[in-house]
Amino acid sequence: MAEKTEPEKRQIKFRSAVVLAGGRGRRMGMVEKALLEFEGKTIIERLLESLFKVVDEVILSVRDKNQEKSSSPCLKNCLPAKSVSVLIL
Repeated sequence: MAEKTEPEKRQIKFRSAVVLAGGRGRRMGMVEKALLEFEGKTIIERLLESLFKVVDEVILSVRDKNQEKSSSPCLKNCLPAKSVSVLIL
């Protein structure tokens, strides 16, 4: 007689993405590339909107407090209910 076993419990997958946004933009004349606007939205807004279609959390890596400060309004306004962690490297 075959032994009854419980079906495997479905594992919940939590997916994260890391965005490396700490560059200085030297080749573009020292421009914060993530904050450049294209058709009414910043590059980082567009990227986050796309990423949150497939991940649960985004970790944004920035170079310093100044870059974190300049990115804050965009992060708060574009996706207030999503999980975006800022890591300073």
